Amino acid sequence: MKIFIASMLLLPFSVLSQTVKLDGASTTVKFDIEDVEEGTVSGIKIDADLNLDDPSKSWIKATADASTLNTGSSERDKHITHDAEGGYIDVTATPTFKFETSKIVKTESGWMAYGKLTIGGVTQDVTMPFIKDGKKLVGRIKIHTGNFGIHADKPSDPSAINCIIRIETTIK
Repeated sequence: MKIFIASMLLLPFSVLSQTVKLDGASTTVKFDIEDVEEGTVSGIKIDADLNLDDPSKSWIKATADASTLNTGSSERDKHITHDAEGGYIDVTATPTFKFETSKIVKTESGWMAYGKLTIGGVTQDVTMPFIKDGKKLVGRIKIHTGNFGIHADKPSDPSAINCIIRIETTIK
């Protein structure tokens, strides 16, 4: 009986440290970039082992379907995603955007994911602070488009612009 009572008292702590699952189907990726009020990308797939109590044991791999990039203008979308026609990203050659963490650490306000973001075949190191908001995780990545060959010939090109990518996913 004592073992039963002790195990019942410890159950809430073991549940708290369990790995959470993320739902790619309910994940939204939105971005803000110059001349675009709010764009989106869909077709999200997530593979993760995420322990919020011990993030050192955690990792996230996520992809998005590059052909779903939507800026609110079909002409602009075609220009961005058809490199063979003078655009920036050839979605035929690189059909997915990818994010893969190298480490996740706890911060004062939530967590910080360090990893690599690949857009249009160009991979860059990024950081993504994220928080838990109820049953959701909400993160944000800030990139400079020139670092990915978008809207610029090189990172220092003055025509390159900053882009804020917001990710929201449901915890299963």
